[in-house]
Amino acid sequence: MKKRIIDKLFNVKEFVNVCVDSPRESKNVIPAQDAANLLEGKYFCINPLKEGSSRKQLNLTARRNILIEFDADSLERQWNIIRDRKIPYRTIVFSGNKSLHVIIALDKDLGKCYYRSIMRRLKRVLPEADAACFEPARLSRLATDSQPLEEVGEVITAEQLEAWLASLGCSKEQYEEIEKKQIAFNEAQKGKLSRTTMNLIAGQIPKEDAHRATISSAKNLQELGYSKEDIISTLAQARQLTRTDETWEESVEKTARVVNWVLKEWNQSEWRD
Repeated sequence: MKKRIIDKLFNVKEFVNVCVDSPRESKNVIPAQDAANLLEGKYFCINPLKEGSSRKQLNLTARRNILIEFDADSLERQWNIIRDRKIPYRTIVFSGNKSLHVIIALDKDLGKCYYRSIMRRLKRVLPEADAACFEPARLSRLATDSQPLEEVGEVITAEQLEAWLASLGCSKEQYEEIEKKQIAFNEAQKGKLSRTTMNLIAGQIPKEDAHRATISSAKNLQELGYSKEDIISTLAQARQLTRTDETWEESVEKTARVVNWVLKEWNQSEWRD
């Protein structure tokens, strides 16, 4: 099992940090071919390191593997996210406890800046994932009998990764436009938006809590003087971050229902212009 996952993610000339007993074993950096043949081990660093170094980002020799881990949802929900979003995984390992460790493997080093850019976009298209795992020197689970290698997929190119992100509405251009709007919005409403509204717009509200957050945010935005049309547009954009299967028109329609309900129930005679 271990040999399969190491072989899928590293080449024989690279060096891997493997933790046999504890994740604190950051200095156990060994050749990938030796790591593949270990009989014992629990964790490994997802990207290769310099020979004789330790598990730190400054010691990485490549940034091409990306770890996605889900902790908050059931295993069934995690599998549904993987399939519904069509995550282009290379390996999927069950942790043996409650989460799946999904690794996307690129065919070449992305570089520090590009890797960071990809991570920011992944946070938008996969808000359910543990954001702390989106760093290149993160530990993941080795495959064992108790934490088996569940699935094996393909190594992909940066172009294929970009196409996948674009299919979820987060191409480089789309992300930059969202960021510009977010920055402008934050500056305009600094100190005025509720934390719930800010988290919803940033895509940080879990899908199961989004309906209640949308109601609260509609009230907050109305208090700040936003028109009904602007509130629907803003909250529909937030909705699309967690409901990537919906078209823009569907998100607008469903958001409008909530906003109209808030208008009626909150006993506001009219929306401010």
